[in-house]
Amino acid sequence: MRFFSTRQIRTIISVWVLLIGLLHCSRQQDLVQEGEDFLAVGDVDRAMERFELASRISDSPESQAGIGVVLSLRRLTSVTGLTMMEKSLSRKFDFKVLGRLFTLYLDMGLSGRASESIAVTRIGEDRYFQPEVEILRKTLQCLSGTRNLSGDDIRGVEIEDALYADRKRSYAARCDVARLIASIESYYPYRLYRGRGNPADADYDPALYFLLEEEQGQAFEAGQQSWKKLLGRGELTRCELAKIYSIPPKFLDVDRAKCSQKYTGSLILLREKPPKLNESEFFHFPDKLFDDSQFYPEYTPLPEYYYPGEPNQDMPLDDLQ
Repeated sequence: MRFFSTRQIRTIISVWVLLIGLLHCSRQQDLVQEGEDFLAVGDVDRAMERFELASRISDSPESQAGIGVVLSLRRLTSVTGLTMMEKSLSRKFDFKVLGRLFTLYLDMGLSGRASESIAVTRIGEDRYFQPEVEILRKTLQCLSGTRNLSGDDIRGVEIEDALYADRKRSYAARCDVARLIASIESYYPYRLYRGRGNPADADYDPALYFLLEEEQGQAFEAGQQSWKKLLGRGELTRCELAKIYSIPPKFLDVDRAKCSQKYTGSLILLREKPPKLNESEFFHFPDKLFDDSQFYPEYTPLPEYYYPGEPNQDMPLDDLQ
């Protein structure tokens, strides 16, 4: 019978531990990929199941980001999902997570946080000039009007990643709409229209409402030409624009139900409309997203206690009788 030395036993144990760790790591990666595959076909529940199983093996940034993106699709859990994706990105940088997080920032109205997420001090100089970040940077510059950029400037960024190519198309369309809204707002008849104090009775942007549903808007030739260019974009782009800007689908020649069924991989179409937040009222794990004063009794300070002697005059304890 052969006996192993202590050193050999330790070596065998180390090898087994390493193999088990590799198997667990491989299984976790498979689960995360399965979750991504389910998410791509719009099966949110199964995607969440896979990401949660992956997180039970170990708390990896990938599983945390996966759970975060699923939670971000529901209005009630969107802030939690956003926070989880932020934490995942702080643990391990990933362009895919950054892009998803950036889109959610835009949908929540958190443009300042979106800008911070791609700051050179946050992501480093080596990533700041990557085409993935250039797309995000130009998108912000267009939406904020800090540079005279058009959607074509964003479309012109060359990129190999197919996922970011889809995102580039979506951001470019947002830029086109932002420029269109700015041109309508500078149109003198529109300023008179708004100045009368009769804003459009619609859920979507009043400038777009003016262009599409008011007679004076129909006469705005430059605006109508820009709108026709938007109508010439792909169906997926028009579906996403209808969702992002709450534009009635009839004006974009799309069917909202068919959009969701046909383009299951679009997180914009999967996501419930998230709450709009101000930078000042939002922070990690916010505790004041709603008015909770009704749950607490009104505070009434107790009467002030004075030592014996002159009012408001504290006396040494030894002097007290």
